[in-house]
Amino acid sequence: MNLICYKKRMETSSRSSGLRKRDARKRMPESRNLRNRLLLLEKGVSLEAKLLSRKEAALRQREAALKDAKQNIMAGKEIADIRSKIENAKDEAAVVVRQLQGAESEVKALRSMTQRMILTQKEMEEVVLKRCWLARYWGLAAKYGICADVAVSKHEYWSSLAPLPFEVVVSAGQKAKEGCWEKRQRGQ
Repeated sequence: MNLICYKKRMETSSRSSGLRKRDARKRMPESRNLRNRLLLLEKGVSLEAKLLSRKEAALRQREAALKDAKQNIMAGKEIADIRSKIENAKDEAAVVVRQLQGAESEVKALRSMTQRMILTQKEMEEVVLKRCWLARYWGLAAKYGICADVAVSKHEYWSSLAPLPFEVVVSAGQKAKEGCWEKRQRGQ
């Protein structure tokens, strides 16, 4: 008797692991797409950082030019022109810094979204079990004529996502029963 139960559990376990692998494969392109977007944003951030460092270098050069202009007693108009260019460069640098900060926050948001989209093993098992429950109950609804207008289409939909709903549900019930017995035995 125990050997038969063990074989059934192993068959069910291999089926559910196959479902989990298939679910993971379905999410892989979406995850890759997000990773690619994340890499592109990081490249953009690094390019903006380079641009910012160039603008800062240009600003330093302009400040040095202003100092040279003062030493050479340049005309007031030229000094004013250089000062306005420096102010414009400062404004441009401030805009680039704000853009850089916005891009960094977007990168952080994409990273956290990517992490939230990746399911743990336990979460994947829960998804499979919920799909199986839905397939099972919509099948019963179709069988007994409950919500007959949508029951058949819902049963077909959820059955396509959970090919062996009855076996998975029974297996989950058996696991829960065994877990309950183990807890009772440990408690005694």
